[in-house]
Amino acid sequence: MPATQLSVAELRTELADKVSRAGTTGNVWYVGSTVSTASDSALPFGTTPENPLATLDYAIGQCTANQGDIIYVMPGHTETLTAAAQLVFDVAGVKVIGLGVGTNRPTFTLSTATTADVDIDATNVWIDNIRFVSGIDSLAVVLDVNSANFSCTRCDFVSSSGNEIINQVNFATTVDDFYFADCYFFQPTDPDGTNGGTSTGCFYIVDSENILIERCRFNGFFETAIFHNDATLCGELWIKECWGNQELLAADTITLEDGASGGMVNCNWLQENADDVTETLFMTFAATTPFGMFNTFFMNDNGGGGNLALDNTADTT
Repeated sequence: MPATQLSVAELRTELADKVSRAGTTGNVWYVGSTVSTASDSALPFGTTPENPLATLDYAIGQCTANQGDIIYVMPGHTETLTAAAQLVFDVAGVKVIGLGVGTNRPTFTLSTATTADVDIDATNVWIDNIRFVSGIDSLAVVLDVNSANFSCTRCDFVSSSGNEIINQVNFATTVDDFYFADCYFFQPTDPDGTNGGTSTGCFYIVDSENILIERCRFNGFFETAIFHNDATLCGELWIKECWGNQELLAADTITLEDGASGGMVNCNWLQENADDVTETLFMTFAATTPFGMFNTFFMNDNGGGGNLALDNTADTT
């Protein structure tokens, strides 16, 4: 019997079987814009790859909080987000897994308005293997993270010349417990933001604690700093096995408020266009800040670089 002719009870039985094989006690949903039958409609849509939902936001709305629901976003899926909060993760405990490799992974393009973004408004959300692409100049922010215990793994944040991003990830003030791993951040040209300004940098952090960023790669021009702690110190910010290239002259790799804690472990940073140690500052922090570095190297494209380019002056911006 075709899936579209099954009763609701039969569909739920079929879904329960898929759930048990997927390794979760929650429901499993599918999203795929490349499937001709995709539709944001009631059951049976969303329960099988053959009849997926059309948009991720609609799929999130079908989930039940904190029961382990998983949404699989299928290879080649694309969406264009043209306004703020068009895609909102507002159901707690949902995991989104993108399928596919390289540019065949699900791709969300933020376009039309510089305020277009993706909002994380529920706790315990996990996003995996998704591409976020800027389609407009001076995009303000990609991920607006407003709830705790957010995880992001194997995701790409990509801009292009003329479509720069001011801030890739923005953590809401006093919200804690974040994990980023195996992500790639690429920005080939200088954004139009103000160096040292609010909500600039790849990661923007104000008064958040317990953040682990590991095995992430950064390449390009990031306003102010790749890691920008502003206004109020952050606590227990740990950056592990990360590496990258900060090409923006006079910007930092990391800027910390006085008293921020944590450290860098096994990291390598290249700061291009550095004529000498006085022109480019790799890291701005106070001498009394309990932020340690182990097996971490700072390099530039000139013989005047190296660890002497660290600036032990408290950031007051």
